[in-house]
Amino acid sequence: MASGADLERLRDTYKIWNDTKGEGDRPRNAWLELFDDQIRISSMGEASRGLSFAKPRHSRREAVEFFLELLKEWKMEHWSPESFVHQGDHIAMFGRCAWTHRGTNKSMECRIAHLWTFKDGKATEVIEVFDSALAAAAATP
Repeated sequence: MASGADLERLRDTYKIWNDTKGEGDRPRNAWLELFDDQIRISSMGEASRGLSFAKPRHSRREAVEFFLELLKEWKMEHWSPESFVHQGDHIAMFGRCAWTHRGTNKSMECRIAHLWTFKDGKATEVIEVFDSALAAAAATP
């Protein structure tokens, strides 16, 4: 079951993510501290052209690749959680984010949702939902 402490750690990690714009080791390390060794990361945008970072991941090692690929292709403008819902093993985050594609210099802003599953103080799964069509348009020259 996800605890109140898991929720607070997740809030703190999103704050670090936004404050650093994802740059440097601090935000990646904060995420990795939350993750179980076999974390599953999936994204609704995985099949979208120009969003190669969104492919499914199945371990902490692959999660590192997710962050490296995302930040190689995109520059974060902001990541703004608006609300969290905590029930049982799950924590849902709803918010907004904005990114600029490094190759096209096109920016996009959209709503985003993450559905987290926790077990024994570690995140075992996160499902990401965002406007992949909007992001793919920004990634297309």
